[in-house]
Amino acid sequence: MSHTVCATFKFKDGQKQNFLDILSGPDGLQVTRGWEGCVSTNVFESSEDTNLLVVWGKWNSQANHDSYLEMRKSTGLFDQVMDMLSEPFEVLHLDSVSV
Repeated sequence: MSHTVCATFKFKDGQKQNFLDILSGPDGLQVTRGWEGCVSTNVFESSEDTNLLVVWGKWNSQANHDSYLEMRKSTGLFDQVMDMLSEPFEVLHLDSVSV
């Protein structure tokens, strides 16, 4: 069973591009996509709010994602991103449902 994560980031004016630069750099999504258990990660921009980004990821398990988050916290990326945000980011952990 896969685990899906949806993270919403609301940036201060002018800060969204800084985050996108990090994501496209050598310590960004390349690292995320190479992390154990990462199936896929995509970034979406809101068509209604120019300061809003959503990162959507599929992981083999929540444990894989938790391990990834711990690595990002230990490298200081969380603190760096928090300074760019106008409000705390939100993370939804989603499990698939058979219907």
